[in-house]
Amino acid sequence: MKIRITGKALAASLFAATLVGPAIANEGNVPKGVPHLDHVFVIVVENHGYGQIIGDPNAPFTNQYANSANTATNYFAVAHPSLANYLEIAFDSF
Repeated sequence: MKIRITGKALAASLFAATLVGPAIANEGNVPKGVPHLDHVFVIVVENHGYGQIIGDPNAPFTNQYANSANTATNYFAVAHPSLANYLEIAFDSF
């Protein structure tokens, strides 16, 4: 028996799989006393390591914000290539 998978079926399966992971993830307790955030900026540095950007004099804009705001220093890719990582960022923010 030969199974044929179309591009649409594959795309739908991948999309469904990205929704299931965050839905069943255990996020833990929500901290109390955290003030309301009016703006959140996410800067994704594609194909560069933390040490290649932070402290680099050729990236003054990014370093200015990294020094004055919070940085996610323990974030790692969930998959390769990058599309799955962008979907993870987008769906984790809901």
